[in-house]
Amino acid sequence: MEDKQYSEYFSPAELGATIRQLKLYVSPRSPLAQFRDVDEKTDKKSLDQKLADKAAWTKSMQVLASPLQIVTAAVAGPGGMLTSLYYGSEKEDPGNLVGCWPDKKGIRISFKWTPWRIVTIAGMALSKPKYDPVPIEPFTLTPAGLTAFAAVIDAVKQSQLSMMATRQAESQESFDAESIVNQASVGFAHSDLRWIVTLLRDFTPSAAPIRLEDLETGFDELIKAGVIEVKEKAWIPTGWVRQIAHQWRTPLPAAAHESVILKNDEVNSIQHIVAIQGEGPLWLMEYEGIMEGSPQIKCRIVEHPEYLQSIVKMLQVSDIPSSEIPRETEITPGLKFCTQCGSTLEQGNEFCTDCGKPVSE
Repeated sequence: MEDKQYSEYFSPAELGATIRQLKLYVSPRSPLAQFRDVDEKTDKKSLDQKLADKAAWTKSMQVLASPLQIVTAAVAGPGGMLTSLYYGSEKEDPGNLVGCWPDKKGIRISFKWTPWRIVTIAGMALSKPKYDPVPIEPFTLTPAGLTAFAAVIDAVKQSQLSMMATRQAESQESFDAESIVNQASVGFAHSDLRWIVTLLRDFTPSAAPIRLEDLETGFDELIKAGVIEVKEKAWIPTGWVRQIAHQWRTPLPAAAHESVILKNDEVNSIQHIVAIQGEGPLWLMEYEGIMEGSPQIKCRIVEHPEYLQSIVKMLQVSDIPSSEIPRETEITPGLKFCTQCGSTLEQGNEFCTDCGKPVSE
């Protein structure tokens, strides 16, 4: 039997009262920090009803007050980017996370969220039919190289669009630095997630961002990675880069997940993964070395189950014994998800066991 799920909205006054009632130490990195000094009159009866399961709510409030782990999950779609925050602790119910979202003037708190439940949301967004990709070897870039890569893809996309609009036989074969910089500056200045520089600007970690000023320093990395070739002071994208640009004409859906581990209220480790589906295979960008100040991004094509495995592994706190990690985090190819709530669908069931939506829909 699955754990009971909780979701309640708390006003600023209720949050301040809860902090005092439970005598919580509130970390500066806690989502409750802004409500710590709120001392306004609140409806005690209403608050007591929300905290009726005192043991469960006490644990969750303790996690939010002094988190060990902060998980950010972002999914890009036609309506913009949906970002969710989850908080975890190795002491209070390890393996489960507490969701926390701004709502009206207060926040909505939801639990229990396992890494698997978080992954199912991205799993639904990125689940598409399989493609037969051109074999592309994984390549590694720094943030500067990733900036240049995104800019080249956007320049090729723009060239392909111009080709179709003007009925040219072929798209532009080469680009100079100025044309790529100009194209990238458009993406950095706007919020259209169809452009790769815009998408990655919003999806890359704050500790290792892509920046327009680093663009030209990343071109040497692209040459070494076989992304572009140099001919008479012009950059020529390779054939597989043109294919990616075609597949990423509308690069949504895309998703990003980050896990920040805290120690004594300070950041101890950062892990970050970006995934782009587009109209082709699933691409994964995995970050390493962020805390060391020398971030590297490994870019590669993966199958959908491997992507889900990578996210679940990243979200699990390393100090949790494997025996305490819920079995539902084991990813199995062929799993299906409810299109309404994101829960896994058991084979043979006609309705989702969580929300009741018919499987046929």
